[in-house]
Amino acid sequence: MGRNLACDQNNRIKLLVLASPSTKNAGAYQFWDHLRHELGQQKTHTIVFRGHPDQDLVENEPLKLRLVSSLRFRKRVLQVIADEEVTHVISSISQSDIVFSFLLARKAKIPWFIYALGQPFPVKQQGHPVKRILWRFLWRSAARRAFGVLTVSEYLTGLLSDLLPTQKVETVYPGLPALEKEKLCRVLPTVADRLRVGFVGRLSPEKDPIAFCRIASANPTREFAVFGDGPMRADLEGAFNQVKFHGFTDRYRAFGQLDVMLITSISEGLPTILLEAGEAGVVPIVADVGGCAEAIHPLLRTRLVVPRAEREVPESWTVRIAALDHAEVRREYLILQRQWLTDTFDLSRTATSLMSILSKQGNGKR
Repeated sequence: MGRNLACDQNNRIKLLVLASPSTKNAGAYQFWDHLRHELGQQKTHTIVFRGHPDQDLVENEPLKLRLVSSLRFRKRVLQVIADEEVTHVISSISQSDIVFSFLLARKAKIPWFIYALGQPFPVKQQGHPVKRILWRFLWRSAARRAFGVLTVSEYLTGLLSDLLPTQKVETVYPGLPALEKEKLCRVLPTVADRLRVGFVGRLSPEKDPIAFCRIASANPTREFAVFGDGPMRADLEGAFNQVKFHGFTDRYRAFGQLDVMLITSISEGLPTILLEAGEAGVVPIVADVGGCAEAIHPLLRTRLVVPRAEREVPESWTVRIAALDHAEVRREYLILQRQWLTDTFDLSRTATSLMSILSKQGNGKR
């Protein structure tokens, strides 16, 4: 267990990713499923540790920020590091960041990085103020101990750089594998008489599906649908009967039933669903939160990005939705959007950047 070298005799990186805990089928898992395949193409062996039983390379131990759960998680992670001869660790869920820092980093003795896929501490609307302050303090203390902090957007890099002035914070944009792009490009939209506007994601406070439903109420002549599930679903269905709720739906099927997708979130990193929508021929309109605007072509940002201060104003969304009633406008936007995604969000480049950062920490020393 006391290995100080970070690479095996062949200088091959063996990476353990702590994407635990999270909701099954969450964006963090999709992100790492995509990237694990691409890293494999570059001769990097990657194990993704999840917070629930699943078909994967190792058996997982669920994690909650409680003493017994954290200690069991610690024991299992150390076992995996030893058995699989892991050379580097990345944690990408804030609970895992905190537990690895305080309970595992010193014992593991290998380079450990944080890869923030979203804001790693609660936003204003989440939880009690004391809990938010405590979580922020714990995460900041944990992040100071990491070899480095990576993020999926320039917005997050700026936010965390201000919070961690002595820590190196770098942006490594996400991307989609070529096979996934091909599948998305083959999505066949169903025929509709009126514009179809959708929400695709988890029905939880940080995604603010209430804002989406209020926008729907302000647009009775257009069709609004929600594809996703979560703790807010029952209340939303009871309050907004003009919105059709499909529950959790395969994203290919969801995209085939949409012309426009809204991201009304309070907080984001840079959601992979934004990249997928563009490839599938669905025009995104997003709130200017996190790195969402970074995924929109610069020429389209005034038309498809709602300013943060207007995020809860239905009229600001309505005027942008109305411009997309015309199919030819949507086609023009999609041409620009797909080109931007191709130029900016390349998964091979993501893997290469990540490999370069990890390789610089090949001797187990900061």
